[in-house]
Amino acid sequence: MSEVRYQVFISSTYSDLKDERVEVHDAILAMKHFPAGMEMFPASHLAAWNIIERVIIDSDFYLLIIGGRYGSTAEDGVSYTEREYDFAIAQNKPVFAFLHKSPDSIPIGRSEKDKTARDRLSIFREKVERHHHCNYWSNAAELKVKVITSLATEIPNISAIGWVRADGIDNKALMQRLVVLQERYDRLEAERDELKRQLDASPKEPTEQYVHGEEYVELTFSISAPAMTSIDLDKIDPDPTDRIVAATVTLDDLFFNIAKDLVFPRAESLIAYDIAKLLFESHRNSGDYKDPADDIGPYVICPTEETTQDVRIQFIALGLIECTQITHPRTINGVPEVIDAWKLTTAGTNKMIHRFALKIDDSDD
Repeated sequence: MSEVRYQVFISSTYSDLKDERVEVHDAILAMKHFPAGMEMFPASHLAAWNIIERVIIDSDFYLLIIGGRYGSTAEDGVSYTEREYDFAIAQNKPVFAFLHKSPDSIPIGRSEKDKTARDRLSIFREKVERHHHCNYWSNAAELKVKVITSLATEIPNISAIGWVRADGIDNKALMQRLVVLQERYDRLEAERDELKRQLDASPKEPTEQYVHGEEYVELTFSISAPAMTSIDLDKIDPDPTDRIVAATVTLDDLFFNIAKDLVFPRAESLIAYDIAKLLFESHRNSGDYKDPADDIGPYVICPTEETTQDVRIQFIALGLIECTQITHPRTINGVPEVIDAWKLTTAGTNKMIHRFALKIDDSDD
């Protein structure tokens, strides 16, 4: 078997830590692993945060560097570096944290001048220190040594998928496994076709009886401050401050919020986060909103399984989506990983086109 190599996502502010990022990048390459970070992101039609999410999901490890700046923030006041950290935690990624040893000694040009940003940075550092064994550095060269030492010591003790050369795979065992999977696939496909035939032959219920369009539904999402439960950092337990919040939206708001991304099959786990974000915005615009940061500090918005199931069932009942599965680019023992996904039906596509397609202005005639 060939040597396994891992993808390591490098997360930090950028302009003040360019030299440090170069050193960490070189350290990861020197260990024959693959660094991933904003420098390597391709030009894309996708929103920047969607690209970041995908790269973090595809990475085996998350490496955080904290210096003297909190960094640029999103509308909720949370920096993109902290958002990356929260998302990595939500994805159960093992975390390697490297914090500057003496933040007060960092030159003013590489530090936060704004008090609010300094306070946010301090809270972020405390959160990371509370949940992880951290390494501390004072310059780029020392950081490189710390990274090499930490990765070399910890990676062998952490279960991760990684990558191997194609010629290092046991092809005979793989082919036997593929034959078994192909037989299973053919059997399941035949069962699916039979179920579809039975469904097509059964009486159809009119969709008008279901909640649809501009009618409101109440759904839930969670607001949490993640807490790690092991030094290996590979599991997550809800923090005691987690709370379930209800928000009200219309079915059309929900559908049009995700429809554009369902022209091609999209992973259900990513759709669930899109729904949770919409529910949070609805909750924030309501009269009952109270900033969660006042109670628990920095927080993460997460979907609930119940809401994901309810929305899936409702959109299937309305004939707008169908469930499918997609092959993840990653593999387990040489076998592609298969994950649940949603995609638009013909009716869903027509509804999306009617809403978003550009139309000719009759007034010009």
